[in-house]
Amino acid sequence: GKAFVKPEMSVETYGLEDISDTSIMETTVHPVQLIFKSVPAGYAFSSRVRASLLRFIGEMLEDGLGGAFKLIEASYADIILLQSGARFLQAGAYAPSLPLLIRVRGPSDLSNFALPYIIQVLREIG
Repeated sequence: GKAFVKPEMSVETYGLEDISDTSIMETTVHPVQLIFKSVPAGYAFSSRVRASLLRFIGEMLEDGLGGAFKLIEASYADIILLQSGARFLQAGAYAPSLPLLIRVRGPSDLSNFALPYIIQVLREIG
């Protein structure tokens, strides 16, 4: 009988440097809600504290997103839509939260991976 020969396989990953200049770039917006569990319930962030948090989060995202995505903007959102479509309002009875809209730019064929990258970076700093 013939001997079975197992084919050799390799797995490669690609960064931004591997994407051609002709790749279609796309800007996507991702709603994210940061919840501050160690801050007393009912605490409201002042505009100054909120601006400072946004600057810090923006810097961390710029550094942490790597080569595949570029942070365009991290902005405060009064209301964000959850996946269920229900509106979530920041309520005083709950742990303080910071609803954000994260706008990133990257290759359109990788846009589905932007939110997991964003969440990973935010979890690493939190």
